[in-house]
Amino acid sequence: MALFLLANKADIRATDINGCNCLHWSAYTDNLFMFKLFEKFGMDVEIRDKSGYTPFIRAIFNESYDCIRYILDKYPMLVPENLNTDKL
Repeated sequence: MALFLLANKADIRATDINGCNCLHWSAYTDNLFMFKLFEKFGMDVEIRDKSGYTPFIRAIFNESYDCIRYILDKYPMLVPENLNTDKL
């Protein structure tokens, strides 16, 4: 369904009432395939929702390990300095 919507120029930057977009939700639900796809479509991995959370922080909230590991490896600059990543 998501691929169909993307092919038909759906607004991937649309947000829900909390300011979360599809990148936040793909990280939260640990859907690494969709996370990478939205990333290729130019989604900003540093975007914050209304609570100030990035997709990386949303992934941590739900223990979405595949997305967490991917973001840690590809975007180390997004990791807060006070975050202990030894157990991730």
